[in-house]
Amino acid sequence: MVNKRKFTEVQSTFSINERFNSFKKPRTDSFKKSNFIDQFNQFRSTLCSNEDIDINFFKRLYDFFQKNIYNSKFISQIGPLCDIKFVTNLLSCYNCTLNQTDLLIFDILVLLENKLNVNLSLISPLVFGKSSKKYYNDLIVYGNILHKKLTPEQVLEYFDQKVMWDTLTKMTRFHHKKTKRNRRVIKADEKCYDPRFVLRSLLQIVKMDLKFNCRIMISSNALSFCFASTSFYDSTLRSLAYTVLQNFQKRLKQQNEYFRQKLLFGFFIEFFKNSILSVNQKACQFVSQFFARYSKIALTPTNPLYSPLTSFFIQKPFMDLESIPEFSKLFFSSSSENCREERRWMLRLIDDSFLDFNDYQILGKVSPSRRLPTFEREYLKEISIDLIEGNKDFYTPSVILHNHITIGSKIQNWLLIPFNPRYSLS
Repeated sequence: MVNKRKFTEVQSTFSINERFNSFKKPRTDSFKKSNFIDQFNQFRSTLCSNEDIDINFFKRLYDFFQKNIYNSKFISQIGPLCDIKFVTNLLSCYNCTLNQTDLLIFDILVLLENKLNVNLSLISPLVFGKSSKKYYNDLIVYGNILHKKLTPEQVLEYFDQKVMWDTLTKMTRFHHKKTKRNRRVIKADEKCYDPRFVLRSLLQIVKMDLKFNCRIMISSNALSFCFASTSFYDSTLRSLAYTVLQNFQKRLKQQNEYFRQKLLFGFFIEFFKNSILSVNQKACQFVSQFFARYSKIALTPTNPLYSPLTSFFIQKPFMDLESIPEFSKLFFSSSSENCREERRWMLRLIDDSFLDFNDYQILGKVSPSRRLPTFEREYLKEISIDLIEGNKDFYTPSVILHNHITIGSKIQNWLLIPFNPRYSLS
């Protein structure tokens, strides 16, 4: 009788606890749901205001998404609230640079697209900065049907040509993840553009159905940026660069637009394409920088480097992507007028491209030390002056070339005195 009573007491206690838990759980869930929405609405109201927003706000917003991104209920509740107004206000705060604020905004945009299923193609083409706010406000008011989309030329105007050029000449140094201890890997310049956004934006441009101005694409340094990006260690960025180049070549053939260098650009893009031996192949920095800089020179036939560089593409149908194009021709230039300019151009190319041991091996293939003993002392002194004046970094090609000469060729010391980087020019 006692056992039966205890069993009924335990059973009744269990039923009470079960009812209490079943009553408590929905209230907790509803509290969490409302808490998610309240927090998001606070972020949204701050973002949509006209006040200046600091980096701490974007850190909190990123943590808010990152901590709850794998919660299905969070996605179902917050996903629909991330509408066009929220995304466009994010983009108007974004400047496409490599500072901490812009990197956080880019990561938030990636989370929105990949995890919260926000369709960014609805506001394509993507533009950024404070100047984009009016464009996005008109898009919200008139909608996709009535709103007039930006042309490719208008999208390119959001990118500064000088910053684009500075970025493509420096980006090989700070995007190499495997050589963080290398002295050549410098801290990223926060004023440079983020290549992840730039390449995606350029891909949107070349795929647009609107009329396309190929010459503006070249003069804005966008084509040079794509060539420079083919040497990235990140395969995703390389594939984006190759896709932009492929689509640009198609548009170059299809467009009725005429400019004098149109056939030349189609020819040397095909030359680069014929040199690729595997899918998404990584070109060495020397080659990618060579094509990037030639894209700029090819528009100005009056440039003294136009003739020697253009003749390179006529000699053969393809080239080795693990080499330094035209090193001997430019470094040991025979031109009586432009020899120093050609040599310094090649030294700048090597200085901006030299990064890791693979680059050092490629530089060793050109073997400049074999030809130097055949030149006179005055010519060697002129080369040494160019090496020192043109490159003042602590780890420059001048030191590398000096080592090639002293170790590789065993030239007499008296001949190498003016070539030594420590030699005083006074």
